[in-house]
Amino acid sequence: KTLSRTRSGRQAINAAAVHRLLDSGASLNERDEQGRTALLWSAENGLADLVSLLLTRTEGERADPNITDSKGRSALHLAQTPAVASMLLRAGSERQMKNADGRTPEAQHRRYGRFDVAELITEQGEILHLQGVAERRLMHGDAHGASDTYRDALELCRDEAAKDDSPAVSASAIRQSIRQSL
Repeated sequence: KTLSRTRSGRQAINAAAVHRLLDSGASLNERDEQGRTALLWSAENGLADLVSLLLTRTEGERADPNITDSKGRSALHLAQTPAVASMLLRAGSERQMKNADGRTPEAQHRRYGRFDVAELITEQGEILHLQGVAERRLMHGDAHGASDTYRDALELCRDEAAKDDSPAVSASAIRQSIRQSL
């Protein structure tokens, strides 16, 4: 019972088939001979619907967004589309994780000419970072009278980070908005 597929054995899998495999006891994080899991395989093949299913499963185990293959590549290193990269970032995929060649996901995508994915990783990663900063400042009460500013920034960050494509508002625009309000 395995959910992963090798390069030579690629085949279309649909959500119903994945549900059947999971219900019969297949492990989401089981690896094939290349160290690939179902999530890694789905990300590499741009299968956004399966990536979403594997990351958001409500019963049983969920796919680990930071698991790596035998070459140290995470699903974010392998993501073929901005939509898949966005889902992985929202699920907690580490954007600074380095593969066996010492490349982060962003550097890997730039090397192979997937600039749209690289830009999304940079921009959405910064937005998620700003969201975390705003949440911490509001939670710990160290916003120094600027709580409305941080609440507004937090709301904007959440809206932008929830998108499956390139954010419409840049992280630098959010930073600028915070600076002007303080």
